Amino acid sequence: MSWNYNDFPNHEDILRQNNAELLKKLFSGQLNFINEVTDTRNVHRFMFMSLTSPNTTYYAGNYRGSN
Repeated sequence: MSWNYNDFPNHEDILRQNNAELLKKLFSGQLNFINEVTDTRNVHRFMFMSLTSPNTTYYAGNYRGSN
């Protein structure tokens, strides 16, 4: 089974909303900038978890930073 977030309805709206939430967390100090840019898997997981099917949740968070 292949995964592409573009296959999900409203993916642009979801990503825009998730991006805004991440920015709020960064600016408020809830997220550590250095930690998040050093290992981007948590950010990727947050951005894409709602855009994976129940069978492919491992793509969210693992996709970035994998060999």
